[in-house]
Amino acid sequence: MASFESQKMKALQEHWDSRRCKHDGPTELRTRIVKRGGTQCVKQCLRCGAATTNPMGKAKAIEANGGIEPPQFDDNLEIKWREDGEEGAKKITGDFETREDLRTVEFHNWYDVYLSSDEWANKKSKIMQRANHLCEGCGDAKAQVVHHMTYKNVGHEFLFELVALCNSCHDRYHKSEDEH
Repeated sequence: MASFESQKMKALQEHWDSRRCKHDGPTELRTRIVKRGGTQCVKQCLRCGAATTNPMGKAKAIEANGGIEPPQFDDNLEIKWREDGEEGAKKITGDFETREDLRTVEFHNWYDVYLSSDEWANKKSKIMQRANHLCEGCGDAKAQVVHHMTYKNVGHEFLFELVALCNSCHDRYHKSEDEH
């Protein structure tokens, strides 16, 4: 089995590959301000925000745009595209900041891979040994799962953030957590 880190790197590479825009979607002629306050007209990809053509003169751009001056270039499209890409990468690398992050499909896909990794198996074994295979919730039953007390460091947890629980205590913990 490939290491968890190599699986994570592969997923990250696939993520960035999927974000390479081919500019084959909608584009729009726009006017942008360049260095020293000059303007130029280019087509802007409405998906990723990049300029997709060489600049053209203003008169040619107005003619190509049906006699009207093209609207302003939208710098926010490119910023949003980059931020969305970075957010997706954070989900793959395990930088989950909010409860909403933990509810995403990306997180669950990543988490499923993580739970089948050698790194997780090693941590789980250490926690079970620490607990002497007894539930750290009730202290009576045999421990059956290792539970994350927090997902703040998921993927590179501190062992003190993990506890061994029996299924009953694990279910009870999640039920009380869902009520808050």
